[in-house]
Amino acid sequence: RINMACRREQGKGLGLCGVILDISDFKQTEQDLIERMDSFRALFTCVFDAFAVFEIIQDASGEPVDCRFLDVNPAYEQLVDRSARDIVGHTLKEILPGTEPEWIHTLGDVALTGNTIRFEGLFGELGRHLQVSAFSPKRGQVAALFLDVTAQKFAEEKDRELAETMSRAEHWQWIASLAGGFAHTLNNCIAPLVCYPDLILMQVGEDPPFKDDLLTIKASAQRALAAIEDLVIIGQSGVVNMEPIDLNAVVRAYLESADFRELQDRFPNIHVASGLAGLLPALQGSPAQLERAIMHMA
Repeated sequence: RINMACRREQGKGLGLCGVILDISDFKQTEQDLIERMDSFRALFTCVFDAFAVFEIIQDASGEPVDCRFLDVNPAYEQLVDRSARDIVGHTLKEILPGTEPEWIHTLGDVALTGNTIRFEGLFGELGRHLQVSAFSPKRGQVAALFLDVTAQKFAEEKDRELAETMSRAEHWQWIASLAGGFAHTLNNCIAPLVCYPDLILMQVGEDPPFKDDLLTIKASAQRALAAIEDLVIIGQSGVVNMEPIDLNAVVRAYLESADFRELQDRFPNIHVASGLAGLLPALQGSPAQLERAIMHMA
């Protein structure tokens, strides 16, 4: 760079003074900056994740209340489904009116303190779960990279639900194993009550005065064994054997059972009347479970 000065007196030139400055380094530095800016712009444009630069807007007390867009990349345009010319110069609340105040306060804190922060959360306005990395290139400004991790969070939630389901399945498997062992013990205790009434009748004759009592004991034991069998089946597979059932026969059997007679003895002032319809179609189910349901209703 050459700077020249000419001195004149009474219209005549007396001398010429010049300064020659070598600005080669300055020009090289300027060119380097231009190239770096071009590289930054290319990176800014081509990065796959959404990127935006904001200027923080504060209220009279200095609290961040909004952000003005200074620049966005194409990925951010896709995220909010708006073009850059419709975004830049507008505020975050103008582009995304439902923005939660927590997002503005967090970005504002970065712009005003210069801290670098990384956080994630659900951006309700977009219905997306975003992971954000933010820094302040200049006081009052914040640059933020938005990584959409919605699919990842959805997969994590599914994995958590699956883990809970498996945990519940293991819990029920443990209960089923315990129930199976308990049922086996009960079965060994109750089985003799089914066999001994017949043996007693064989020894004392076919028509002793306590024959009805023995048959009642046997019937009650048989119902208990059926209930235990259902418990074992549920513990093993969760499926109860189904068979045709005569509902009237099940109701009559309960009304003649020792359990019902005991109930009548405990509550003598309560009378139960039955009115069974005839020719009912057969049901598919477990007789033992149906009888227990009737007993609980009574």
